[in-house]
Amino acid sequence: MKRILQISFLLFSITSFSQRITFEEIQSKPDIYLYGVGEGINQNKADADAFDDLISQIQVNVSSEFSTQLEENINGENMSIEEKTSSIVRTYSSATLSQAERIIISEDPIKVCRYIKRSSIREIFEARKNKVLDFIEIAEKAEKEYRIADALKYNYWALVMLKSLPSSRDIKVMDEDGDEDLLGVELPRRINRILDNISMATTEKESSADKNLALTIEARYKGVPVSNLDFTYWDGIGRSDLQSLKDGIGKIYMYNQTGSHDDIIVDLEYVQADQWSIDKDLTAVMNESKRIKFKNANIVFSPDVKKVKTPELKLNSFRGGEFMSKSEVIPAEKVESVAAGRVEISDYKDKMADILKAISSKNYKSAAEHFTPEGLKMYNELLAYGKAEIISLPKEPIAIKINNETVLRSVPMKFSFPRNNRSFTEDVNFIFDENQKVCAISFSLSKIAIDDIMKKSKWPEADKYQLINFMENYKTAYCLKRLDYLKSIFDEDALIIVGHVVKQSKDAATGLYQNEKVEFNKYTKKEYMDKLKVLFQTKEYVNIQFENNEVLAGKYPHTYGIQIKQNYYSSNYGDQGYLFLLIDFQDPKKPMIYVRTWQPDKDSNGQVFGIQDFN
Repeated sequence: MKRILQISFLLFSITSFSQRITFEEIQSKPDIYLYGVGEGINQNKADADAFDDLISQIQVNVSSEFSTQLEENINGENMSIEEKTSSIVRTYSSATLSQAERIIISEDPIKVCRYIKRSSIREIFEARKNKVLDFIEIAEKAEKEYRIADALKYNYWALVMLKSLPSSRDIKVMDEDGDEDLLGVELPRRINRILDNISMATTEKESSADKNLALTIEARYKGVPVSNLDFTYWDGIGRSDLQSLKDGIGKIYMYNQTGSHDDIIVDLEYVQADQWSIDKDLTAVMNESKRIKFKNANIVFSPDVKKVKTPELKLNSFRGGEFMSKSEVIPAEKVESVAAGRVEISDYKDKMADILKAISSKNYKSAAEHFTPEGLKMYNELLAYGKAEIISLPKEPIAIKINNETVLRSVPMKFSFPRNNRSFTEDVNFIFDENQKVCAISFSLSKIAIDDIMKKSKWPEADKYQLINFMENYKTAYCLKRLDYLKSIFDEDALIIVGHVVKQSKDAATGLYQNEKVEFNKYTKKEYMDKLKVLFQTKEYVNIQFENNEVLAGKYPHTYGIQIKQNYYSSNYGDQGYLFLLIDFQDPKKPMIYVRTWQPDKDSNGQVFGIQDFN
């Protein structure tokens, strides 16, 4: 029997009303207000000039606070302290704009005043300081989870944003030895330490007619395969597109290689310019900053195959986070209803060999007989997801049986999008039905995400595997733009809440601008699906990456709430935020989402929507 969740949610916004104040009063209180005045042929021009004047006044007032640190930071930048101060203050312009209020001084000529309280400027600086500390916290967690691309970028972003703070020399942290040190000193040290512990090696090598040398490579951090890593390399002709590794595995090509092959030179990516758009404050700072170079970001390794021994790990050791032996599924006596028993891998080897050969040879139709109609549709969608290619052929499939379906897991594949100079690596799962035909395809979660779910000792084993399977299908549905599937997993009365940053709006009565805030909109299932349809039609690609997840059991059996830090990338847009899903697995074959929320940031208490809000 279908349960109906009784959920009530109050959507509200608070409008702040400012008491009317005159230009004369602003002028008479220089200890409280900073202001700028502009004049123009229309209100927009006058307003822009007033804002520029306000920014210059802010610059004058904060220049003394920046002067000490800037003397140390501008070496080699060929600019004066005044020019550097102006550059830094400009990075606060969007935040200042949302805080600055406006007064129309006169209509003829059109003259405008923009003003802000001095205390508001301190709040803006403090907000950026908190963002720096948030970035560092994310980087520390990422490093522990071997998400090295995330660890590098967040440490680097924190370093660059730190340099835009007047109080940067006052911020101290504990270093690796437990001693207190300046954050501006510790951050470069952390970045260099991470870089020093990264190694890369060639694990497979093959030559081809059109690509002289194809290399499968593996990246490790302190000897452990990294969960993610981004880099570019010199391919013999030019600089490659940005490459992404997953669970340490990737594939690169070397051109014009004859005779002996030179060493591979890789540049690890830590700036991540294509991801700045996830935060407008970050974008403003990065656009005004010069790249800080780290020599250790260059890794040189041989194209010759090297066998690397995998150390013992606390995490499940199979790539892709596999959690069962290679020769069997979950033992039936340990699982309530997931598996009927063992999976005979031999029943699937030939079929998988045909499918992988078809993809490798680009003779895609030759494997069509191994798919159901729905599976064939997903197969074609997979091949259309960028330029698809297999990184390496698994020597022995890893399988799990769930709900009478057999999942052969983790074929590493690379998907390239040359128009956007981007590539992604995904471990691809092939799902066979009872007739041993592929009925679905999914992108695997990372080791870390799978391990977060599997370590829940009190949960039914069946639910753990069901949850992993569901989240992989959910991620894949967005990447392959499977609107029909998404429609099928949302309850007709699902509560869908999307938060977004509200741009400044003018109070017509007073001419004042309200502060920027996050507003939450509630959508029906149909409204949300209509939005997704438009989104999918306008993107060359969509890719979702989960940084971390927290899963809690609900108050009803087989109900779970998932909080996920999500990075969303597409060909013309990117963002980051916090996703929450409330899912019911009471019917294993028809999992259902009752609640979906997304918010761009945590609330003032550092919280995000979770199961406690809807249970």
